[in-house]
Amino acid sequence: MNNLASIHIEKGHIGEFFHNTREKTTVNSIFDTSKNITTTTAKEAIELYKKELEIRSKKYTKRTGQKLQKNTATLLSAIVNIKENTTLENLQKLAKKLEEKLGTKVLQISIHRDEGYIDRNDNQIINHHAHLMMIGIDDEGKSIRRKFTFKMLRELQDITAETLQMERGKKRKIGERKRLGTYEYKKAMQIHNLLNKDLEKDLKENLKKDIADFAKQNLNM
Repeated sequence: MNNLASIHIEKGHIGEFFHNTREKTTVNSIFDTSKNITTTTAKEAIELYKKELEIRSKKYTKRTGQKLQKNTATLLSAIVNIKENTTLENLQKLAKKLEEKLGTKVLQISIHRDEGYIDRNDNQIINHHAHLMMIGIDDEGKSIRRKFTFKMLRELQDITAETLQMERGKKRKIGERKRLGTYEYKKAMQIHNLLNKDLEKDLKENLKKDIADFAKQNLNM
């Protein structure tokens, strides 16, 4: 992956806490896991999530007179592109700014350096990235996803680049095709490499055939 800053926030689920800590095995982990870092165990993160959800759900009920809607995204997952030398402290600073900007609470931070792919030359291409799991309801009991206007998403990209001291990616215009996410990128690269290997194999086989035909024709002259 390149060193352009990026943050992609989507609806999260409980299972991600286990994925992030590697307490649950995952096919995405193909390299050494010793350089991975996480701030909490899955159990600790879930307990914090339930505690925050209860507090913020009560605020929602107090404000609206209704119970929290079942389809509300109460857990959000942010995937952040990082550099090889990005530290946990860097990400904690980013978490603090996200909490201030969105009114959320970051429940778990995980750095993954064990994912990526092997290129056609058998080189390890590591996808350095981090996961920030956060509550999906703000401190006033409002849905955070409703705040994700185009302007807000741009601001979050700016905050991420500035905080992690990384180059800001090209600003996308309204309607422009968005960048691939972490897993989309990895899958695309795997397909790309497989296609290249198949193409290279076909070219070699065709070349051998051409040489054989050429030799046969010249020997028969």
